[in-house]
Order: sequence, then structure tokens, then C-alpha cells
Amino acid sequence: MKLLFVLLFFAGSLNIASSRAIDLQGIQSSIDMAFQQSFVAKNTTKLSDIAGQLKQDGSSLATYWYAYAMYMESLFYLQSGDQAQSEKSVSEGVKALAQLPEKNSEDYALLALMQTFSMQFMQEDYMKVLAAFEEVHANIQKSMNADANNLRAYLVDATINFYTPEPYGDAQKAEEDLLKCIALNAQQVEDVTLPSWGKARAYSMLVSLYTQQGKQEMAKRYLDEALKSYPDNDELTALATQIH
Repeated sequence: MKLLFVLLFFAGSLNIASSRAIDLQGIQSSIDMAFQQSFVAKNTTKLSDIAGQLKQDGSSLATYWYAYAMYMESLFYLQSGDQAQSEKSVSEGVKALAQLPEKNSEDYALLALMQTFSMQFMQEDYMKVLAAFEEVHANIQKSMNADANNLRAYLVDATINFYTPEPYGDAQKAEEDLLKCIALNAQQVEDVTLPSWGKARAYSMLVSLYTQQGKQEMAKRYLDEALKSYPDNDELTALATQIH
């Protein structure tokens, strides 16, 4: 009788666990679509619902996607003018990802990206910003050490130099990282449960960089190349109206 009770309890626990798990097939596309829908609906209901399911799942991969969803939610709030909510959302994502006991290259890359994004909320606290920069660079290096061919690690490194004003930024280093990004595969193994984001963004930043430097032929060359792979990307199509 005791053995039967234990077996029934174990089976019930499995059923509870499985009911909490979220299907991660195509999860990046689902989050990206929910992000776009947020601007139409003028709220993050769909995005927050996905994030809630991912948080409840609790697995390492689900935690990664929860952090990604919170980053996208933070972007929505920032573009909507709600800085307080933007800071709250990205902070929750950073906290969840930072607490993962064992991080891989993708975890470190996303964490570094969100930490970079978070620095805009530090209100010119020099010491806090400096400490954040050191942590970001450390996480970028950890991402590269874990996988030297992870384009998202180079994208975050490029982002820092691209958006940091001279003389502190390094446009040449940003260019080098972005060229490396677009030369790498979005995924090393095709898997719709794993990240593939970043390459279109790298193209967009590279085109913008060449435009700022007055290198119009280079900008057009890489924009045309990008549009062949990402014809529906909003950033790239917006750039096309400026360059063509």
C-alpha cells in the first residue's frame, strides 16, 4: 500500500511538472511576434503571458527565453516612454539570467546585452557605470571563451563601441565585430528552440556606421546584402528609404 502511494505521488508530480512546461519550439519567433503585437495593442499582455509561462517552467533554456522576453518588454516600454517600467522589466530579466548556476555562451551574451541596456538607467553614477562596464566586458569574454563563433557575443561588443561617443568609443573595433557577426552563422546547429537573433541587427548597425562615416557605397553594398536575407526587417527597410 505504501509503495502504491509513493508511485501515485511520483506520477502526480510528473503530471504537474509537465503541465507547467512550455513548448519551446519556435519560441524566439513567438516572443518577437508578441513584441510587435504590443505596439498594435498598446500593451504587453501577450508578451507578459509568454514570459510568465517561461518563468514558471524554470528550466535553464526557459529561463534564457524568459530573460529575452523581459528584454523585449523593456524595449517596448522604453519606446512607449515609460522608463520606470522599462528599467523594472530589464532588471527582472537580468536577475533571472544572472542566477543561473551554469551559464553557456548564449546566456552570457544575452546577459551582457541586457546589462548594457540597463546602464542608461544609472543616472550618471560614474562608479556604478564603471562597475557595470567591467561586468559587461567580463561576460562578453566569457561568452566568447565558451563559443568563439557565437555572433551574439560580438554583437554586444560592437554595440558598446557603436553607441559610446568618441573618444571613448571605438568605431574601428565596432566595424570589425560587426563584420565578424555577419560572417558567422546565426546558429551552429539548426534548432528552433535555440537563439538565432542578432544578424539582422548587426547588418543594420554596420550600414548605419558606414552611413555616419560617409561611406555610402559600403553602406549600400551591405544593405543590399542584408535585404536579401531579411527583406521584412523593419530597421533594414527603414534604412533602405534613406539610402536608395
